[in-house]
Amino acid sequence: MCGFLLGSLVEEKTKHRKEDICDLLTALDKMKRDIVFLSLPIDRIYQELSGKCRVGKMFERISLSGEKNQEKLWEENLNILGTLKNEDMLPILSLAKELGKGDRELSGRQIDICMEILKKNLEKVENACNRECKLYPRLGLYGGILIIILMM
Repeated sequence: MCGFLLGSLVEEKTKHRKEDICDLLTALDKMKRDIVFLSLPIDRIYQELSGKCRVGKMFERISLSGEKNQEKLWEENLNILGTLKNEDMLPILSLAKELGKGDRELSGRQIDICMEILKKNLEKVENACNRECKLYPRLGLYGGILIIILMM
């Protein structure tokens, strides 16, 4: 039984990572549209993104912080999510460091690059989820059965 629960825990963590990457992609797409087409300031964009999903809470904390070091703020808030791996956070942190330093077109291209990397990571997570979401619970169940048989 414990093996099955452990397998289910791994499955849930993988699903949460997938959901967080999808939410980040949606937020970045909206951010790009707001920057390129509407020319909204970054603080207002953060406020509009806040509260709409799990990742939205991250934008709410960033907008309320008022700290100037955006990269540090993003890193702290991405770590609070707890589901993203380093390979997911690196392009986002790179974007946070450069966001707002250039014109609208440059910011839009930076967001596009970040989104492409996240889309590749999402494909990897989906493939892993398809494998692991079935594998780990079954492996845990079979491991538990094996232990019961060995104890008899």
